[in-house]
Amino acid sequence: MAHIYQATHHSSSLETLQEEAGAKNWWLSMPLAFLALGLGMLLSGLLSQWLIQPFINVSNQLVLEEVSTLLFHGISALPLLLVAKFWEHRSLASFGLWWEKLGKNLLFGAVIGFLTTTAIIGVNALAGQLHFRLGNQFNLALWPYLLLMIFLEALAEEVIYRGFVLNKLRTKMGLVPAIALGNLFFGLMHTFKGGAPFSYILSVTLSGVLFSLLFALTDNLWLVAATHALYNLTLTNIFGLVESGPTFLRTTLSSDSNPLLVGTAAIPVVGGILEPITMTLICLFHRLSGQEKKQTPRPCKKTLE
Repeated sequence: MAHIYQATHHSSSLETLQEEAGAKNWWLSMPLAFLALGLGMLLSGLLSQWLIQPFINVSNQLVLEEVSTLLFHGISALPLLLVAKFWEHRSLASFGLWWEKLGKNLLFGAVIGFLTTTAIIGVNALAGQLHFRLGNQFNLALWPYLLLMIFLEALAEEVIYRGFVLNKLRTKMGLVPAIALGNLFFGLMHTFKGGAPFSYILSVTLSGVLFSLLFALTDNLWLVAATHALYNLTLTNIFGLVESGPTFLRTTLSSDSNPLLVGTAAIPVVGGILEPITMTLICLFHRLSGQEKKQTPRPCKKTLE
């Protein structure tokens, strides 16, 4: 798949990775990510139990729960960044973390994430599965905090699954098998969510395919992280599909909604088959729209610090 940086004067993130570390030990990418995620789960759980849970109350619950989630993703990403720096001697450019036009890429990614989620909600609404009302917990002052925290969580997740795993797999195999294998791993890691139906795992896997295609198309992990963050923010805090924190709209299932189509009250929309079907169509659109374009960013050759 051609990406928009392919015709520039410098190497892509994949080419940079091949120059710096090559395909050596490519097969360790997923085992290392699995161990890092396990370490993140263990340490963040312990830190949350000791340092966060004792202080949670009604007034600060949202803030501290977001901190706990960020701890998990941050601790999980850190060992992989250390491996990249001290073992593989990789630069930030090999992850697709380009600094050129950072603001523009973040904004573009945010728009993609919002429109993608809105399309998914729209399909379900047109199918008569949802209804909306204004949320009663909307608090504008909390939104900059939510946006920052959710973006940092998404960035850490993208560093793990796209910057580390996907790019490393691509040093040994083509884009399609690398995306398939990398997102099978991405979906399996979400099976730890207790009681999640197969349709939920499928929709998560397909969202990973979307983010992977977008990364292959743009070669910019900042943009993909912004897309991921707005995807999550729109689902949880704009349409209020998850009953936590402030939300603009309170989206609930229609009384006669079909669980197979739209999921259950515990996992609405992303737990039904309409969401993965819509996500599949969006993925196909991104794949077919992956025409070569030209930009001229300068790579960040800083080593990981």
